Amino acid sequence: MDSRRNRDRLSTLPEHLLVPIISNLPFEEAVRTSVLAKPWKHLYHGTTNVSFKESEFVKRTVSSSEESLNEARAAFVRFVVNWASRFSGDVIQSFELRLSKPFVFEAEIKHLIEFAVSKQVKTLVLDFSDLSCTASNQARPAVQFQLPECVYNQTAIESLKLLLYDLLSARKLTVCPFLIKAIKDSDDPVKLNAPMETRHLVIKTSLSPDEFVGIRLMINSCPELETLTLQMLPPVPVARTNPGFNPKSYWAFPISHKCLKKTLKVVEVRNFSGGTYELIVLRYLIRSGRVLERVDLYLPVGTSESEKSSVRATMSTLGDEGVASSKRLRIRQHDG
Repeated sequence: MDSRRNRDRLSTLPEHLLVPIISNLPFEEAVRTSVLAKPWKHLYHGTTNVSFKESEFVKRTVSSSEESLNEARAAFVRFVVNWASRFSGDVIQSFELRLSKPFVFEAEIKHLIEFAVSKQVKTLVLDFSDLSCTASNQARPAVQFQLPECVYNQTAIESLKLLLYDLLSARKLTVCPFLIKAIKDSDDPVKLNAPMETRHLVIKTSLSPDEFVGIRLMINSCPELETLTLQMLPPVPVARTNPGFNPKSYWAFPISHKCLKKTLKVVEVRNFSGGTYELIVLRYLIRSGRVLERVDLYLPVGTSESEKSSVRATMSTLGDEGVASSKRLRIRQHDG
């Protein structure tokens, strides 16, 4: 009787007070509140802490066929998309999605990620591990899943957790600015716990000083790296802070990573503009890359002829003073 009286008392509260209350519940329990009373039926559509886990929706048994699992997985994705379409709030604090075989639902997943980012999500958790492999301790295949561009450019995210199969064995890996910047605050920002097998590393960056430590860590963690692509992004306005080192001399220290000594053959810079830090990083790579064969600089689309001439003049200084370690190095400029 008391619990019913308390529930009825809660039901008299306005929706703008009830939603924050159920947002503090685990999402599974927040969904269950929809059966308490008619006014509660759609309240969970406004909760700001959401967690969608395939393991809680798709029940696996020994006799489960792959076809039945695929149907259940599709129903789970429809449920998540439906929730997003009915979300009544302006901001999401946390958004968690755990789903195996994401490539089957690529369009839906990208839509959901874009939805979360549009709601200024603070904590984003994406786990695309294969549940069957995890349960049986099998090696997980390194399947690629391309995150939407909005994730790389998002500044509101405070915590990002990605489990995209086994990243250590991914032959091509794209890293976003958020991760690069977060690395400097880790306990040991030198290298990952285990070496990566990545052959082609794409770093989306504006080459701001607060990204330098993370960029260096990624290079150091890829001992077999063959191609490094720096995808230049527009500079993001940030508060002036002291990174703890001199940005102009950071890349001058004689630290040579294993891939620079033995495997790195190609460096690409997309949307190259000849900025100060672009040149500093390039000079470091040219000076340290013992087997480097090509540096390809791709200009932004729409670059004028006068701008191209300026970039060519800047390029001519990259090989000055005999700084190149590799005699086979060729530096080339390309239109975007």
